[in-house]
Amino acid sequence: MTNINTTYFDMQTNKAYPGGELKGFEANTGKSVYYTFTVNYRNSTYSETIENISATTSGFSVVKVVPALPSIIQPNSAQTFNLAIDLPNTSYAGPLNLLILYKVNYVTNSSKGQ
Repeated sequence: MTNINTTYFDMQTNKAYPGGELKGFEANTGKSVYYTFTVNYRNSTYSETIENISATTSGFSVVKVVPALPSIIQPNSAQTFNLAIDLPNTSYAGPLNLLILYKVNYVTNSSKGQ
């Protein structure tokens, strides 16, 4: 595997945004690997909810995410995710594509119930 490409998909606007390239890993086919990455959230007003993280590359499957999803990231903070990823049974050379579904929480504590 050469790298991991991330795409963030805003569930409210139905738009995809490239998240960048992460360091890849080497592993045996047909096994599971554990991978850690951090989502840095730079909105100063609203929190963000990560709803789902999935592999869109054929043969790969994200089978576990810690912390469990959905996971809320507070404004101007970060969340580290630990993924368990099942690998395909055949050899693969190329990027692993991860899709991260999210939504911005446009309600703040001070505006609830108004």
